[in-house]
Amino acid sequence: MDNEEIYTVKQINKLSSQILRESFSNIYIKGEISGLQFRSEKWTFFELKDETAIIKCVNFSGSIYKYKDLIKDGNEIIVSGYINIYEKTGSYQCNIEDVIILKDDGALFLKIEEIKKRLYEEGLFDEEKKKKITEIPRSIGVITSLEKASMAYKDFVKTIKTRFPLIDIYLYDAKVQGIDAEKDIINGIKYFNDKKYIDIIVLTRGGGSIEDLMTFNSELLAREIYASEKIIVSAVGHEGNISISDLVSDIHAFTPTHAATLVSPDSKELKKNLHFHLINMNNNVKKEVDSMEYKINYSFSSIKQSSLYKINEEIQFLNESFFKIKEKLNILSNTRSILNFKMKNMLSTFDNNKKVLSEDIKNRKKIIDSYNPLNLLSKGYSLIYKDNKIIKSIDTLNINDIIKLSLIDGSFLSKIIKKDD
Repeated sequence: MDNEEIYTVKQINKLSSQILRESFSNIYIKGEISGLQFRSEKWTFFELKDETAIIKCVNFSGSIYKYKDLIKDGNEIIVSGYINIYEKTGSYQCNIEDVIILKDDGALFLKIEEIKKRLYEEGLFDEEKKKKITEIPRSIGVITSLEKASMAYKDFVKTIKTRFPLIDIYLYDAKVQGIDAEKDIINGIKYFNDKKYIDIIVLTRGGGSIEDLMTFNSELLAREIYASEKIIVSAVGHEGNISISDLVSDIHAFTPTHAATLVSPDSKELKKNLHFHLINMNNNVKKEVDSMEYKINYSFSSIKQSSLYKINEEIQFLNESFFKIKEKLNILSNTRSILNFKMKNMLSTFDNNKKVLSEDIKNRKKIIDSYNPLNLLSKGYSLIYKDNKIIKSIDTLNINDIIKLSLIDGSFLSKIIKKDD
């Protein structure tokens, strides 16, 4: 007894909680909801049960409150989280971080976990195998759907053009869900890998259900991402959605905007850093000049009391010192000239790109206006409809048919009385 450590109740509960959390830090538990409660518009409490057992579940972060209208007592769900002990009462519980509602999703979830396990064991998720961004990209290839994920694409482009507008963006329009989505995205990855000017590939789409995101849990797609020679960034779904594509890609971003910040530098920060380095360089050169000046002054004072031999030595030292100062000043001048040239060139390129884009928008507007049927109506022409279909030939009309004529300022009905072929 003398050599045995004695714990307080609080200590044993805290130690037990740490052991449980370390042993069950990222687990999934399947069961039925019972005693569901939402409090303070953030906290969630319920019990998860099966035929023979019950475990208490809690969430204080608010991440489960968003499911308030989707889950209820009796629902079968899968929770993810960790196990710990509520130290005050000594009861153990599951701190849940996310919920999967099982309707037809149970089989899909199990299929995803099976693929994850296989790819993990093969090393496709290993961090040391992931490629890193080492320099500012010149061009980025984006694979997404303009139909299903237009906002995701717009957010990405807007963020890039705000941060560093000199980066070129190329779009590969692919399906992101449905039968052909897997094939489309794989073809997009191969397409951009064949383009030497592309530095980074970004896969992106908005959030969705487990079925909507199944394409990005495809084993074939995961292996294509892993085999890519180019860096691949995955920004699929919202922050709570983690797909297999996210796990196997070189960089995982939570949103399209987050992806854009990860692959592009902030031009304002670059300019600020450049200014800082110039100031620092000026200060260093000034210190060098001051140091040389001190040595020169010291040398002149020494010359007065030195022998002819020492005088020659001091003169030689002075010549070397002046040469070094001149060399430092030349380097500073050249560096300033190079930096000014690069900055002017960058700003000029940006202005040119802006002018080209503006002109392109004007030309496209002219083309769109030329196809606008309302322009024809404004010139006195009209459109004739029968059964809500445009009439292109008199052969499709019969006596007593009711037709609709549309003019620039309205429409009216008419009846066919006579036909002149």
